[in-house]
Amino acid sequence: RYCEDMDQTVAYAKGMIEILEDRDGARKTLEDAETDCQFPKDFAALAAGYKEVFDDAEKVAELMDQAAEFAMSGEENLDLAKGYWGLMGDKDKAVDAFRKALPEVNDKVQLLDLAAYAASEVGVPDLAKDFYAKAEQKMSAAPERLKLAEAVIEATGDKEYALEVYSRASESLSQ
Repeated sequence: RYCEDMDQTVAYAKGMIEILEDRDGARKTLEDAETDCQFPKDFAALAAGYKEVFDDAEKVAELMDQAAEFAMSGEENLDLAKGYWGLMGDKDKAVDAFRKALPEVNDKVQLLDLAAYAASEVGVPDLAKDFYAKAEQKMSAAPERLKLAEAVIEATGDKEYALEVYSRASESLSQ
């Protein structure tokens, strides 16, 4: 319970099983750690622990529901979305959390990474395009937009949308 963070607490619980063969002690450690969760990232890390250590899908779902109650900021909704997808494979809840996070994500590189993740990992090209569109708003130079169009094709295969990006890139060419 008093480990530095949730990942260390989960590692401690795993050690209790691997070294001491104490499943009850490991479960108690994770149960005690739940009272320390305050952010979706903490709940998701604890849920990952329950999944890895006990393969307890019911507890994972319960913890992710609690995480949703605490998700207020864009960053917290991103943690929630990644937890829903990575731990539960719940595309609908993941997409919903990603959409809630989108208005607050303003870093161009992060937007591009999230777009690629949405397209390739989650398999939702429309969500990826929303992240790409916001990233494009932060671009002014034609070469950046040309790279964006290439990323769109690579991640989503959407040639029509990539052509739109190329067209906007050509409008900003000076030579």
